[in-house]
Amino acid sequence: MKKQALSIVYMFLITLFFASLVSAVKLLNDAKIEANQIVKLQRIILKVLNIPVRETISDDNLARLFTAQIKDIQTGGRTLYIGYEEDGQTIRGYAVPVGGPGFWGPVEGMVGVTPDATKVIALAFYKHNETPGLGGRITEDWFSDQFKTCHSIQLN
Repeated sequence: MKKQALSIVYMFLITLFFASLVSAVKLLNDAKIEANQIVKLQRIILKVLNIPVRETISDDNLARLFTAQIKDIQTGGRTLYIGYEEDGQTIRGYAVPVGGPGFWGPVEGMVGVTPDATKVIALAFYKHNETPGLGGRITEDWFSDQFKTCHSIQLN
């Protein structure tokens, strides 16, 4: 009986140790995770507005480029991103968040449309839980390229 109680206490302590370790790692990395998510979203917005970005650009330079060429506005409880040409005056297009249910979880992305909102510039997904062999292929260029220059539809 005493041996069984000792085993239970041992398992409890081991579980507590590793749970604490995992929690500490998460807490220590929360700021970096959030920063990486912001960088990922900025890259997606620039991509759907066809604003060229070097793959090797630093996060600081990416943030400067994003701030210089993208403005965001809140409308109807959603954030709409307006992309500008390098002159900062001419509108290049709009990036609109899109999403819906996927097979394994929600799918979220951005669609870029022309300034007159009649054609799709590009489509890119940044969050999904789809399987790599099937639904996960929505992040590949061949998939999103199908939508370039398509006529846009009115969204409610």
